[in-house]
Amino acid sequence: MSKGTSARRANKPSYNLYLSNGRPPRRTETSVIQAVLRVGDIAMMVGGSNAGKSTSVIHLTQSVVRGRPWFGRKTTATPVLYCCAEGPDAVEAAEKAWLGHHNEIASSQIAYCEEGFGFDDAEQVKQFVETVRAFESKNNLKFGIIVFDTLADYLGNIEENSNTEMRKVNLALRWIAKKLGCAILLVHHFGKDEGRGPRGAAALNAKLDVRLDCWSDGDLTILEVGKMRRGKNGARFVARREAVVVGVDSFGDPETACIMIEQLGEVPLSAVPASLTLDQAILNIVTAIPKPVDWSDVRTSLKALGFAIDEAGRVAAERARDKLAKGPNRQLDYDKKSKLVSLVPTLPTTVIVASNVGNTGAKPEPAEQPANDDVVAA
Repeated sequence: MSKGTSARRANKPSYNLYLSNGRPPRRTETSVIQAVLRVGDIAMMVGGSNAGKSTSVIHLTQSVVRGRPWFGRKTTATPVLYCCAEGPDAVEAAEKAWLGHHNEIASSQIAYCEEGFGFDDAEQVKQFVETVRAFESKNNLKFGIIVFDTLADYLGNIEENSNTEMRKVNLALRWIAKKLGCAILLVHHFGKDEGRGPRGAAALNAKLDVRLDCWSDGDLTILEVGKMRRGKNGARFVARREAVVVGVDSFGDPETACIMIEQLGEVPLSAVPASLTLDQAILNIVTAIPKPVDWSDVRTSLKALGFAIDEAGRVAAERARDKLAKGPNRQLDYDKKSKLVSLVPTLPTTVIVASNVGNTGAKPEPAEQPANDDVVAA
């Protein structure tokens, strides 16, 4: 028998089938945050720049390590490893602000790692796991959550917009979670079209167990469950951002960092921006123009947004305007899974300027969805 044949037989996969009434017992999964996050989950906090992502993660992790309720949800006190390659100084300031506001001292149950590495490098991933295990053993800890803030700092040479390459990230994350017995929380950015979700290839979002979408509305930060593999989407958690003095700079001026103050009362309507169709864009423009509406006004408004209007576009726009004018003015609330669902009777008072106003509507989904690859400022 040749060596090649022996190697192929040695690598032959095996499959374990079982009947429904003979399913092997599974290990009881630990809920870290009631009905939100469990050990083994791959979760993501995704939002735009300055929406409060990292501050929200600081609030979450500081609550979890102490077993404090998080927006009214029970938590299991568990150690946390916060990997903060993007901005360790900002994370440190946010922690100081949280501790000062809550009259707490630094916890021995949370650790930080400022060095980045690449999920595409198997040796680096293996070394990271070994380093974490050694740290846990030395400090008598068992991390229940590992945070990577931000995802981009741990992609190595991965092309963020490639579904094929991002599947490697999925495998690395699952391997880390399994080997370390923890949940993983990624901090990531929206693409330029925030309504389409996380920046980059769709493969990563498809494999998430939990996704918390982070929106800013004035001084409020709204966390909305955009995806819950084993539960229901749509739950919202609202916090008010408040600046806290954490020190002084070299000129003697105060330095501040934000904290999240939970608002457990009335939850506002979704702050999720719609991924506008052409009809919706025209509606927003028309409702902002004094009546009666003349086509020249509509065309001028569209041109002001940078759109060239040809004859076909003029006819289509007039048809859409006339159709919309026959019914009640309305704006479609955006649901990230089913795209357009509930009707919310709110009348826009200003023109909504969105980068994707030129979208002509829904298109058949390709076999592999394109990336939300418009990169916003980090």
